[in-house]
Amino acid sequence: MRKHTPLRFVGGACALLIVFIHSAAAQSVAGSAPQDTSRGVLSYAGYVEPALASIVGVSVKSSRTEPEVPDEFRKLFGSRSPSARESRQAGAGFIIDAERGLIVTASFLLNDAVSVTVRFDDGRQTEAEIAGRDEVTDIALLRVKDVRGLKALQWGDSNALKVGDVAFGLGQVGDLGRVVTSGIISGFARGVEQFDSRDMLMTDVAFPFGFAGGPLLDSKGRVIAVAMSIYANPSNSAISIAVTQSEAQQVVSDLAAFGRVKRASLGVMLQEESEAEPGLRGVMIAAVTKGSAADRAGLRAEDVIVQAAGEPIHSSSDLVRLIRRLAPGSSLDLAYERSGSRKSATVTLGETGE
Repeated sequence: MRKHTPLRFVGGACALLIVFIHSAAAQSVAGSAPQDTSRGVLSYAGYVEPALASIVGVSVKSSRTEPEVPDEFRKLFGSRSPSARESRQAGAGFIIDAERGLIVTASFLLNDAVSVTVRFDDGRQTEAEIAGRDEVTDIALLRVKDVRGLKALQWGDSNALKVGDVAFGLGQVGDLGRVVTSGIISGFARGVEQFDSRDMLMTDVAFPFGFAGGPLLDSKGRVIAVAMSIYANPSNSAISIAVTQSEAQQVVSDLAAFGRVKRASLGVMLQEESEAEPGLRGVMIAAVTKGSAADRAGLRAEDVIVQAAGEPIHSSSDLVRLIRRLAPGSSLDLAYERSGSRKSATVTLGETGE
């Protein structure tokens, strides 16, 4: 099970402009911002302020049963039956479909959820139902019945982003209301095994407590990523991590339509890079699931996949990320090596869980 770094303030990672807002205008000055001629200042408020109406606070009441006390401890400290312990999680979300009342948030906020309450920009609170969750990306979709006055954000294009582009984080921080933080795109972690081969975006935009599940916006107020956590490395530096729009939008679409994400499956177990033979080019198949797409295409254990869909494969993350972009039933052209000979196969991908 993947562990999440709790959202928190970490050293210099939060040495950014934080503007606390109670349904008021947000200003953020970054580089050569647009000119607000009416006030004679540089400002992105024209794009950021309207987006605040689409941000919701997410409050989750959860219940978790504590484990029973082992016999040896019961004898020393007395009997104690398993008990349910209630707790609360807080985060953010954003409206992505106003007509259907759909709200994007972070899935890990909903663990052991008993009830979910969302708070809108106008102060209204209402119960929300969980429309779907995806453990791979940690994205969840909520649905509310009362859709009066809801305003949805629009997706941007994370594939068009460049390091150095201006970005804004929007969230809900307790009683302080809506909060806007600003910074730049710091880098990309596409297909990195450390993040389970998810397409992640790195930014110096601060994600304070209450930002998980909120949007990361570009300078035109469009959603380019979904805020997740702060990643701290051994050197004690930290960077904010978000799931890119290119991955999040497809996940949200599937959750809205099916309540789950339909993912393509090749049906193989791949050898970890650390265990691979020195100088190995491509990724070796460790095992093939009987009856899977790979099995039907004639692939075997110890075959080395060197190319997929015309793209070179250097690691298991390369292959996982490529297949994740495809739908079940898609055809995938593979080139692989077996006993020194180059071979090819066209695989009709199955669906995860089949």
